[in-house]
Amino acid sequence: MDQRYEIQARTVERRAGTVLRDETRLAVAESAGAALELAREFAAEGFQAWVYAVCAQPGRTAPVYRSVTHLHPATRGPAA
Repeated sequence: MDQRYEIQARTVERRAGTVLRDETRLAVAESAGAALELAREFAAEGFQAWVYAVCAQPGRTAPVYRSVTHLHPATRGPAA
């Protein structure tokens, strides 16, 4: 089974019910360490970041996503 890691990050800024900024970032890494480093960089920039291990499984046409970790923006600290 081939495995890769996908990092998904998002930030939304609102004021008085109006969305001022809604930004997403996506990245792919070949190792868990590299994925975590990218997620930390996104969190340092104010994004929530999720890391998923993605792999193909015999008999399935769509890849399987397994949640690895979730990081809150650096201003809020680590995920609980």
